[in-house]
Amino acid sequence: MTDLLKHRAVAGAKWMGISNLLFFGVQLIQLGVLARYLHPRDFGLMALVLVVINMVQGFTDLGLGNFIVSQKKIELQQFSLIFWVGLIAGFILGALLWFSSGWVGEFYQEPKLQGLLKWVSLLFLIT
Repeated sequence: MTDLLKHRAVAGAKWMGISNLLFFGVQLIQLGVLARYLHPRDFGLMALVLVVINMVQGFTDLGLGNFIVSQKKIELQQFSLIFWVGLIAGFILGALLWFSSGWVGEFYQEPKLQGLLKWVSLLFLIT
């Protein structure tokens, strides 16, 4: 039994490593393409938007994905609750980002950032 567990753990780690390498490679290609076509100032704005998005995105899951994976059986009511909690959390975080976009723009001393963050905040309503 321990050999089987060890084999599964090694196989899982291998696939996770391959997945992370592929993800990193795709991101590197994306950044290369964007760096090629965007003006350096616009590329910097994109980087600032991504920093803010990643900070807000850390709160969107709320551990619901881990809950789903950890359960052996999930009832329809639980799926419904998870859907609505995720939707409400996305709405709240999107609204917070929308209304705080002015402050974030002032913090980074970049007026264009406010408009970009308002557009990006709408994505949290659909994800």
